[in-house]
Amino acid sequence: MVKPMRIITFSDNMADQNSYLLIDKTEAVLIDPGFNGEKILQYLKESGSMLKKVLLTHGHFDHIRDTLFLRKHLDFTIYIHQNDYSFLYDEQKNYAKSFHSHFLLDRTYEVTKVNEGDQIPFGSSFVTVYHTPGHTAGSASYGMNKWLATGDILFVDSVGRTDLVTGSQKMLYESLRKIKNSFSKETEILPGHGPKAKLAEIIKVNPFLN
Repeated sequence: MVKPMRIITFSDNMADQNSYLLIDKTEAVLIDPGFNGEKILQYLKESGSMLKKVLLTHGHFDHIRDTLFLRKHLDFTIYIHQNDYSFLYDEQKNYAKSFHSHFLLDRTYEVTKVNEGDQIPFGSSFVTVYHTPGHTAGSASYGMNKWLATGDILFVDSVGRTDLVTGSQKMLYESLRKIKNSFSKETEILPGHGPKAKLAEIIKVNPFLN
C-alpha cells in the first residue's frame, strides 16, 4: 500500500519556529529550515528520504539559519520569492546579528527565485507559490491540496510584525484578505510559529481576519 504524503513538523527550538518536512514516498521538500536542522537531518537519514528542495517563506534568520547546516550535508535547490532573494546575502536584512549570529549564503549554492503562481514539482503533483507580502516584501506562502504554509504572515491568533525591513502593514492586510477570501475554510494553515489550525477556526479567533 502506497503511503499518502506526510507533513512532519519540527518546532522544538528557542523561537517556537516551525519547519515543515513534506515526504512523498522517498522524495522530500522542506519549508523553512530555521532552527531545526539537526533533527531534520536525522529524520531524513532514518527515513531514507531524499531532500532536493528547500522552500523559504521569507528571508529572516529564524527561518533560514539551518539552510547552511543542511547544505553542508545535502545537495538541494533553495526557493525564495524574488523580492526576498537579497536577504540571503545581506545580514542587515536577514537580522542575523539580532540573534548574535551570522548568515551569508554561499553564492555557489543554487537558488531559484519564485513568484505568484509558480508551481514547484513535488511527487506526483506540485507546490504552488502565493505571494503574500507584508511581513517582508517577498513573503510567500506555499500550498498543496488542502494546506497552506504561511510563514510569518498569519498565525492562529495573530500576524507577523511589519516594522522590519520591507515590511508593510498595508500589504499585510491585503495578503490576509487574499488568504481569507481565496482559500477553502477547510484549508489547514501551517504558520511559521505556533500551532496549526484550519482557516475556519483561525477566522473565529484571529482579530486581524475580522
